[in-house]
Amino acid sequence: WIVVTSIFQPSAATRKLGELTRQGWCYVVVADKNGPEEWHGVEGVIYLTVERQRELHFHIMDHLPWRHFGRKNVGFLFAIANGAKVIYDTDDDNRLKEARIPILGEDQVFWPDDSKSEASPGLLNPYPSFRPSCGHVWPRGFPLDYVQAQHTFNRSVRVEQ
Repeated sequence: WIVVTSIFQPSAATRKLGELTRQGWCYVVVADKNGPEEWHGVEGVIYLTVERQRELHFHIMDHLPWRHFGRKNVGFLFAIANGAKVIYDTDDDNRLKEARIPILGEDQVFWPDDSKSEASPGLLNPYPSFRPSCGHVWPRGFPLDYVQAQHTFNRSVRVEQ
């Protein structure tokens, strides 16, 4: 499943994500009160309008503010409730370079980074694998105590040719 929040009309980036529904991806966009009521011109998208979100009756709905990034949680829950095995979390302005989403564990081979002496099971910061030019990076919600800690379990990624 591809999960996006947006308060804008569809863009080239979001239409490109829609093309991936031809490859078997499901695609949900979570609306907000300050966004469009409808979303046209995007192939295969499920657009969760404000009204449609209210109809879902997820318990979290009473705790999520409107006009807030946290609304993306509605998209995650929707994807999971509809059988998601993999969720590609992206933004409406992130444009894919090619019409595919690599899946860690299917397209790549992993091995522990030997520079880390103690692994922390279940905690993965995949961002260093992208070789950022701006120093330390981490996913939203990643425990800050683990960003530079030696026992953070980072993995290196090698694409098999």
